[in-house]
Amino acid sequence: MIKSQVKTILPTPVAKVLGRGLHNLRHLRYLLKRSLNNSSARAKSSYSLRQSVETVHSNIELGTGKELEAIFANKGFPIDLGEYVVYLHETSCIQAINPDFEQLYPHPFGLKFFKSSDISPDGTPYYTSPKISSAATAVTMRAVGSIQDKMRISNILSLRGVAPRVYDIVKFESGDVVVFAQVVQHIDGAIVTGEVGSAFIDKFQAILAEEGISRLGSKQHIDFAPPDFNRNIVADDTGAYYVDIQNFEILDQDARFRQLAEKIQDVTHFGQGRPLRGQRYSYQSIPGLATPGKRDTLYRISKIDGLLKAHQVDFRNCNVLDVGCNLGTLLMYALSEGAKWGIGLDMPAIAQVSKQYLLESGFSRIDVLGCDLCEDKVASFLPISKFDFVFYMSIENHIGFPSWLNELSIDLMLYEGHQNESVDEITDKIKRWSPNAEILDSMMMQDGDSLPRPILLARIT
Repeated sequence: MIKSQVKTILPTPVAKVLGRGLHNLRHLRYLLKRSLNNSSARAKSSYSLRQSVETVHSNIELGTGKELEAIFANKGFPIDLGEYVVYLHETSCIQAINPDFEQLYPHPFGLKFFKSSDISPDGTPYYTSPKISSAATAVTMRAVGSIQDKMRISNILSLRGVAPRVYDIVKFESGDVVVFAQVVQHIDGAIVTGEVGSAFIDKFQAILAEEGISRLGSKQHIDFAPPDFNRNIVADDTGAYYVDIQNFEILDQDARFRQLAEKIQDVTHFGQGRPLRGQRYSYQSIPGLATPGKRDTLYRISKIDGLLKAHQVDFRNCNVLDVGCNLGTLLMYALSEGAKWGIGLDMPAIAQVSKQYLLESGFSRIDVLGCDLCEDKVASFLPISKFDFVFYMSIENHIGFPSWLNELSIDLMLYEGHQNESVDEITDKIKRWSPNAEILDSMMMQDGDSLPRPILLARIT
């Protein structure tokens, strides 16, 4: 309202300057509020587990900014254009860029290339850039945030069924040029308009409020305005999705952390009390949430890492399965080491909170599936059947070795026994299940409130 009044009263050049000032002040308010709310969130998040960003060679010359748009257009690639992005999904186009890239992901996807070359503190580009558009300033660029920030928000909203999943962030290299892209769930459908679009926006805004996600800028922005909502709503046979997660921000990440920690403890609590622990606490400590547990997650990972590094186990480009994954912290470890995809399996309630925790923590190359692990048909609904590495940690006493496990191709397995078991006992179990298994190494490990447990590294095939 103020901006429109300024335009009618003042000469155009003056109105533009004042309008930009108001625009910057509005976004500066978001920056300050976010900084104040999230000071302790940053401290709690300063741990070493972080999904790697992979670099991929491009077989075609790339460019930044408007050059990228022109390069794809000149090659005849069918593309969708946004002010800051170029989107393509045709298989032939992706293969032209890199013929092996399509095989990295078990789900259909498109590539959202970012024109921006301004790199944020998290190592990925800012979504917007004043180099790309006169509508952006240094203030709005920082307020909108990085493409990694937007990946987290899109994935939070994907859990509510109103935004596409972002599977990954990748750096494409051609010569000295680096261009970042999000690997996104491709929604193959029609643009939603009119009353149907308005109904979706009402639902979408209600979910934003429930999730504590704010929209930056004016509430009357064209992105939320009929009749076509700036072409941001796309529907296929699975539902409608808001596909341009740009001007959205979590202003109080601390509050989300607290709520998530409470949800995790409610679902995965160990049940038994310990002095100074209270009557309910999580099975494992939770990296990033400063929440204690029966198992000491980061110490446990450091010991496992030492064992695997001693045998030159390299997770890069590996498919990893965690059976009985609980919160998926071992998937976090594998993805931090460069694993290309991770799948976690657990009971449905645990799988649901685990998926939320992983996605909110920035780990996106995952599927977490809830199921009865003793059910014979588990292998049939896995998107992958060949695994380079399987975590089978303190689960055998609960489910044994179910028949579906024999339907998978498994190279290496890290097996953890239970309290009061010995290395010899778990070696016998592995050999009975897989007589040709080669035992590579073993150790006893004690962490947290748990008694010592045996761990065994075995080559299965």
